[in-house]
Amino acid sequence: MTGLGAALRQVRRFNDAITAYTQAADIFRELDDRHGEGATLNNLGNGLQHVRRFNDAITAHTQAASIYRKFGDRHGEGTALNNLGIAQRELRRSRGLLALWRRITRRRDEPARERIRL
Repeated sequence: MTGLGAALRQVRRFNDAITAYTQAADIFRELDDRHGEGATLNNLGNGLQHVRRFNDAITAHTQAASIYRKFGDRHGEGTALNNLGIAQRELRRSRGLLALWRRITRRRDEPARERIRL
């Protein structure tokens, strides 16, 4: 279903892509495939941004970032947080962007702090 969502988004059938991503996220959740769910939620958020449903996109990207964080997938988390920032910018949420920047900066600096403690 995620491949279908990507194909539909590619041909600009965004509402159909959103439906496919939503169904895929539900399936991944039922299968307890959290990584697949996170990736699908991030893609869902991108589709929602294309149809200017920014509040829904923010929810999807936030959930994706949380899932990635739990698994220590810093690349996935960074991608989701970047997409979250884009959605917040579209809604002109400067306070949300500042909080997001602080969170990203803290996460970026974590490995350096861990090396210092060793």
